[in-house]
Parts: sequence; C-alpha cells; structure tokens
Amino acid sequence: MDSREQKKKKKSRLQGSTTKNERKKLSTPKDVQAPVTSRVVFRDTTRENFMPYATQPQNDKSSTVDSPNRAHHKQLVESEWRLPEFGTSVAVHFQAPNGDVWATGFNRIVYGDHGPYLEFTDEQLNWNVLTKKHKPHPLRYYDEWYSADGYVLIQHQVRTVADKPNPPPGEHSTFNNRPEGYADYQVGYNYVALLEITNVRTVNPESRN
Repeated sequence: MDSREQKKKKKSRLQGSTTKNERKKLSTPKDVQAPVTSRVVFRDTTRENFMPYATQPQNDKSSTVDSPNRAHHKQLVESEWRLPEFGTSVAVHFQAPNGDVWATGFNRIVYGDHGPYLEFTDEQLNWNVLTKKHKPHPLRYYDEWYSADGYVLIQHQVRTVADKPNPPPGEHSTFNNRPEGYADYQVGYNYVALLEITNVRTVNPESRN
C-alpha cells in the first residue's frame, strides 16, 4: 500500500471519529433540558389579598423585621403572597397542589436571616394529611412533616436556634452574626418556608360564599 492510500484511510478514520464531548452531545436527547437553578417569583392570581384582614400582634410579640434583608422579604411577601405579618381576622386555607388543605390560619410570619417562615400552632395544622418522615436525633432542631404529595415541608420546632448566629447557606440566607440566633423560632410551633411554596393557594373561605 502506497503512502497516498495510507493517508487517505487515516483521514477517513479521523473524519468518522468523535471526541468525548461530541459523543456526549450525540447521546443526549434533544428534548433534555439543563436543570434550572434559579427561581422566578411571580404573582399568583389565585391568591387572595389578606392584607386588609391584618391583625395586631398578640402576647407581646413584636416585629422581627429589623434589617434590610428582612425588610426586603416582608415587602416581597406582602406584595406577592399578600399575607400580613401577624395573621388575619379571617381563616386562611393553605392548599397543596394535590388539593389537600394542610393548614387553616397561621400565627404569624417569622422574618429571619434564612428567609420568611410561616408559623403555625398545632391546632392550625391538618395532621390527617401530614406524614412524619424525619427520624428523631437527640441534637435535632426540628421534626419533619410532609404533605401527602411531598410538596410542603413542615418543621416542628424542638429546639431554638439561639446558639446559631447565622443560618445555613441558601438562596435567601444573610449572615448578620446575631448573638440571639438567626431567627425567632419557638419550641412547640411549626414552621414552613414561605418562599418555597410558590404553588400553594391561600384561600379566603368568606370570599367563596
């Protein structure tokens, strides 16, 4: 075989080969999208406006909004979720995407350095549609309960975070080095990260009459 034929066959092999990255592209279906890492906060028109039903703080509770990050979250919650800080004079029904009403009413919104959290008493939760998933640990801060569809996580507080000056890292976290702890979570109450439940409906039953 002369040198010209050898070069021709070598060129043919090279043209028929692919690099590792090219093979990866070829093996990936075109309809597979890269995971979305950012969330878009939008106005959900199914949410009722509960701001006119705002109540005053009870039991000597004062606002937890005392820093720019918390003020920003309060403005976001009141404009997008339309919920006041200290509860409402009418019942708010919190409904999961599968239709289950997992809570009726709420105690307040705790604005901490890990983002805003809804606070519920045990009586405000519908335990019949919630399931406990977290195995207790002696040093845990909360027990985990989930809605039947797994969409809503309720944290039942068993320890305060007074020993945690800063929150865990996260999209809504701000490190303010607070000696009293990064949020005012109280033992015996239940908490839900409000900004994580964008698809949950808040319904005013009086408006449906």
